[in-house]
Amino acid sequence: MRSTHVALAMLAAIFASGCVLDSNSTNAPSAGSGKIFSMGSKYDNNGGIGALDRISDSVAANIKTWPTSDIVLGADAGVLYVIQRINGVVTGFQGGDVTKPTLDINVGGGANPYAVSSLSGKLWVACYGSRYLKAVGLSSKTLVDSIDLSAYSDVGDSQVVPDMIDVKVWNGKLAVVLGRLNGWKPGDATLVLVIDPTTKHVDKRIALPWKNAYGAAWSGNQVLVACVGSWNDLTDGGLALVDLNAGTAKALLSEKTAGGNISMAAFGPSGKAFVGVTDANYNASALVVDLATGALGAKVSGTANVGALAWDGTQLWVGDHNDAAPMLLRVDAAGNVLGKVPTTLAPGSMAILQ
Repeated sequence: MRSTHVALAMLAAIFASGCVLDSNSTNAPSAGSGKIFSMGSKYDNNGGIGALDRISDSVAANIKTWPTSDIVLGADAGVLYVIQRINGVVTGFQGGDVTKPTLDINVGGGANPYAVSSLSGKLWVACYGSRYLKAVGLSSKTLVDSIDLSAYSDVGDSQVVPDMIDVKVWNGKLAVVLGRLNGWKPGDATLVLVIDPTTKHVDKRIALPWKNAYGAAWSGNQVLVACVGSWNDLTDGGLALVDLNAGTAKALLSEKTAGGNISMAAFGPSGKAFVGVTDANYNASALVVDLATGALGAKVSGTANVGALAWDGTQLWVGDHNDAAPMLLRVDAAGNVLGKVPTTLAPGSMAILQ
């Protein structure tokens, strides 16, 4: 199995200003509904801590902490999922009520879960450290199914692990993003697979123009996939726009044009998106991107530590992964900062309940 994500997450925190996979970037209610959540973290030699904040009326309130820092959030069918990568534990909270967990399961030592999506009573879990896309029965609360994707790993990877970074239900099928590393180095091109969960047949295999997918965002038939290539090379990756219906991938924005590693993305208002870019000085910024042309627009001011992006339907939330002054920025569609919300710890993941 692939070693756990901890080493890479800590490397990203040091060299890429805390860029961590954003697990939910789709349209959702505004902040006033109180359905926006931020997971902050603080790393140390003992595994660190994670702090979950709920954002309501532009105020962050800490509602729960965990004795580990390598945590991401997911949102699916009104359930907030807290995904502990290093421990392999996935916990669900209906409506984000942390006093009433609806699911709490370990999907396997070394599985390194990254993202979840539910279909027909099963919660499918994308596991970065396993060859299997795993399914948890939402009624039985046990592992009930799996799909072996080892055939799609990098051809030279001795561990035969395809490095799943995301999964999403699309048209009754499962769309899965594979990073396909060779050890910890970029291997074969990133893939997006469309899989029939009943027959386990791969209906579509979409190859992207870049390697080492690190973040994805979903909107209807489209997927934005941020591929960093090598973290040490600021020119070998880029942002791809995938059309699941057509089965095609477009090179939307190169790292060379963006000026650094592209590690995260979020769909914005019609025809726009946002990306997180880390430059040679390890400053991580958020920028506006035109979905038709790939042209870069305004740079969001006020932060050089972008750790997460989430569009709530009316504004962008930017996680400022700064241990000294952790906060979320509220940003309009043009990239202008509307306000700042202090958080408990430096935010590295956000989720918005539908």
